[in-house]
Amino acid sequence: LSKEKQSERLRRNFVARASHELQTPLSIINGYTEALNDNVVDSIEEQKEYYSIIESETQKLSKMDLELLELSKLENPEYSFIKENFDLSHLVKSVVKKFKDASIDKSKNISFNLSGLDSESIVYGDSSRLEQAINNIIKNAITHTNMNGEIRINLIDDNKESTLEITNTGSYIPNENLANIWDSFYTTNIEKESGSGSGLGLAIAKQIFLRHNA
Repeated sequence: LSKEKQSERLRRNFVARASHELQTPLSIINGYTEALNDNVVDSIEEQKEYYSIIESETQKLSKMDLELLELSKLENPEYSFIKENFDLSHLVKSVVKKFKDASIDKSKNISFNLSGLDSESIVYGDSSRLEQAINNIIKNAITHTNMNGEIRINLIDDNKESTLEITNTGSYIPNENLANIWDSFYTTNIEKESGSGSGLGLAIAKQIFLRHNA
């Protein structure tokens, strides 16, 4: 009964936070739509700017909706993972290559320093889900890495367990905020200002890691 009460409390808190987060882009879309309908926009350029903002906020809503569905699925204990033996070092190298090839890190000129990825590191798990979690961690690291900074990735395998370390250069997270970084909708000032995060990426990663006893 105690577990059911706790589960219900968590569900209510999650729904309340989700509703709050969805309201912000909805309010922005509504405000700019009303302005366009009321013909308060003077120029074509300003109209284009308003439509661009509406489109951006709509995309943000769509992404948040998909991530909410994803998180809900992962939190369901009945959802099954497809687990098998695979090479974690190969997976990490392929993930890093995608980030190197993409434009996401080129604007900051971030370099990647890899170590411990030269030999196999066989682990048992759902490779696609773990790739998703590692993706989210690295994407978060890029957001919080300074210009011309570095992301260091180190894989340690002692034949009993594998440890993946992802470290970035940049400012530290204040100690009082460390406990919150895995919570749904928790975002930093950097992410709020840039609109780069929904606050669900690390919550999704957390669920994937928990389901792998990591």
